[in-house]
Amino acid sequence: MNKQLRISCSGLYRHPAVHWLMGESLHPGGLTLTRRLAEKMGLVQGNLVLDVATSRGATPGYLAGELGCRVVGIDLVTDSLARALEDSKGRHLDRAAHYVAGDAESLPIASGAVDAVICECSLSIFPDKPQAVREMARVLRPGGAIGISDVTRSVELPESLRGVISQVACLADVKRPEDYMALLSEAGLDDIRVEDHGEELKALAGAIKKKLGPLGLMMKMGAVKVPQIGLDLGSSVKDLLSEADRLIQDGGLSYCLITGQKPM
Repeated sequence: MNKQLRISCSGLYRHPAVHWLMGESLHPGGLTLTRRLAEKMGLVQGNLVLDVATSRGATPGYLAGELGCRVVGIDLVTDSLARALEDSKGRHLDRAAHYVAGDAESLPIASGAVDAVICECSLSIFPDKPQAVREMARVLRPGGAIGISDVTRSVELPESLRGVISQVACLADVKRPEDYMALLSEAGLDDIRVEDHGEELKALAGAIKKKLGPLGLMMKMGAVKVPQIGLDLGSSVKDLLSEADRLIQDGGLSYCLITGQKPM
């Protein structure tokens, strides 16, 4: 997936209909799983945390507002960052939560500058995953933690989930849990752990199915377009969601939290 398509994926997740379907945090488990990931990483008040692919800043807002962390959110999509900054100011968190435009594969952050790096439901869309994880490890101080959450698979994906729509929906290149563990290990991290939360993915899939009827009416009133690609979502997305839901219910697709620590 090239940079333009990654921006399109991010753009899709800015659409109001998608936020209505998935919730503001845009990942299974919402901020409840963000809190669990923060616990596994050992985040405490005053930690400087980098949130990679921050989108509208739901995670920095939570980490700053609830845990007292200092957070830098980074994203390719500048209008998402503007929305995040606006929300941060509205909640009087702008001294603790800051936002920077940048690419996960070339982070504009000094080496060893942050206490922790978090990346939720985004690593699967990065074309050069090893480079992105190396960058996360580079900016991390010795003893710091990386926390990743993402959709995982235990089976080979069918061809129907490998096309352009699946890329934009961030499904086409999901990895096995052990693949993500290997990426962290190859970047020099240790104490790597995986925690499965497939039930949260099933819950999100169920909630989306319940809302698809009204969404269909919304699309009839004005078709939802994939930003910068111009594909009509309509039946293509419904077919994709149906196939993905089958794999989710069968356990072929799940959702995991993966953490690792940079050696001292």
